[in-house]
Amino acid sequence: MSHFKSGGTSIAGSFGNPAGKLVPVSIAKASNFTREDFAEIVHELVATKKAFGLSDQEAAEKIIEFYETQKNLYAKNFYLQLYSQLFSDLTFNIPQMREALQKAKAGSDVYFYVYDYLPEMLRNELLEGTAHGYEFINFNGGYPGFPEVDWKNPAVAGVQKTFIDMFVNFVKNGVPSGETFSAEKVTSKLPYVNINTKSEMKDNLWPERLQFWDSMAKTYGFDLPEFQKYSPRDEL
Repeated sequence: MSHFKSGGTSIAGSFGNPAGKLVPVSIAKASNFTREDFAEIVHELVATKKAFGLSDQEAAEKIIEFYETQKNLYAKNFYLQLYSQLFSDLTFNIPQMREALQKAKAGSDVYFYVYDYLPEMLRNELLEGTAHGYEFINFNGGYPGFPEVDWKNPAVAGVQKTFIDMFVNFVKNGVPSGETFSAEKVTSKLPYVNINTKSEMKDNLWPERLQFWDSMAKTYGFDLPEFQKYSPRDEL
């Protein structure tokens, strides 16, 4: 059986409604989001006693330290980016990546993509990357309440064609492909199609993040991306 899985998008976009105490992050706070803000969220909402017991403070510091190693991925608003990346990883990225690896190990043909393109009119001045679900504007034309996408723009139209052709070729031939790439199967590694103005195959998606969360689960007996107790049977 063949599976074509989305690795999602660059970010999940985790702020906007100011009603919550810590999250979602208000626009006002997002514009000046500090290390202290990031650390407070990790300590209060991520590395909880329910998940990590008496090791919650130690686990929180490990999470903060690990995500600080990812700062070089971004050009601005580092801790806001890391906050968004952390929640994207926990809710989308790590579970999807694990599922792809598990299905490949079970004998399925699995292909993976990451959608990393955002038209200028949809870009956020505070966050880099593409939010969850944005790739589907290539099918539906846009979302109510969002700025209108200029489909006559050559870059926008080119990415749309690449994205749609990739799915059409998967249905027709069993392999996602475009003018500049032919997708490679997931093995014990996670090669993926990176969709942008220049779409291409890349070698192995975020292995350090997978390794980190796998290690945290083994060390503390709780798998946070799955939000359940860890069992050795859960290993790939």
